[in-house]
Amino acid sequence: MARRWKASRAAALLVGITLITTAWEAEAGHPMGTEDAATIGKGSVEVEFNHERSHDREGSRMTSVGNIYTLGLFPNAQLELSFAYLFLQPDTASPDSRGFGDTQAALKTSFHDGKGWMPALGIKAGALLPTGDEAKGLGDGRTKGQMTFIAGWEVETIRIHANAGYEWTMHAAAGRARDTKARWSLAAEWEIRRNWILVSETLWEKDSGTSKPGSEFLIGGKKDLGKNLTLDMGIRWGLSEASPTVTYLAGLTLAFPHASN
Repeated sequence: MARRWKASRAAALLVGITLITTAWEAEAGHPMGTEDAATIGKGSVEVEFNHERSHDREGSRMTSVGNIYTLGLFPNAQLELSFAYLFLQPDTASPDSRGFGDTQAALKTSFHDGKGWMPALGIKAGALLPTGDEAKGLGDGRTKGQMTFIAGWEVETIRIHANAGYEWTMHAAAGRARDTKARWSLAAEWEIRRNWILVSETLWEKDSGTSKPGSEFLIGGKKDLGKNLTLDMGIRWGLSEASPTVTYLAGLTLAFPHASN
């Protein structure tokens, strides 16, 4: 396990050093889970179509086909709504299940533009709504509040995004505690050639209901297929026993910018 952690840290450091070579003018997004501090602008709309497939050490598999809709309400604020249809394969002894998972609704705002080593700052706040069937393992069955603090740097040739998030149960259920979850992430982007972007990310989270934290490392890429169409792909490896062994990600993002933006 110690060797595995050392190898993952070395890989993250190598990618971080490599990212100091150049930068690009796009925003963060899938396949990364880390938020950027930017917003899409008043009147603009973005639609994401995402596919993810993961499996763990016990042989369980999950496939997620999701959508994220983003609407620019103000120049520095946007509304986001996301949901996914899930396909679960727990193990050979348990039946498969499928259906919609929980739904996330959030408001994101940017309140400080970065310059030099001073970061751009933003906040994303929202709720996780229990639309998934808890009995089938498709949801948690409780409404949860979510808050993420966002910082972003663009110094010379590097673009970095850092997040610190917190999630909490809004109401107690019979026989169940009010769980909380803390999450940190660090991501970076690099345009290796025109319209080809390499991305990397490290995630860490700790759920109060589990004894072991989850940690993952992602590497992937994005390709602009047109002015308002982006294709993305990535692979995320679990760095701890509490995380899926590997997750494969792919997605398409359609942008509909407002004429004034």
